[in-house]
Amino acid sequence: MKIAELRKELEQFPDDMEIIISKDGEGNQYSPLSDFCERMYVPTTTWFGDAYMTDEDIDHYIAKGYNYCDDDRAPEDAKRVLCLWPVN
Repeated sequence: MKIAELRKELEQFPDDMEIIISKDGEGNQYSPLSDFCERMYVPTTTWFGDAYMTDEDIDHYIAKGYNYCDDDRAPEDAKRVLCLWPVN
């Protein structure tokens, strides 16, 4: 993904939304940005935590016939974040 593409896509999100990335705190390897999505995030420490699908995404998958249970939903203290995904 190019910077111009990312800028255009990011316009739909609020300026104060936090961004999280896939974890490798040691910086051992780097990948191009492939995609991004909204997730619900609960930090475990100041440098990592758990991400969950948004309720809207889960409801979308349920409507398509996929099985999800309430345990798949984010805890109440989760906050909406932007999650960046590297190329696989």
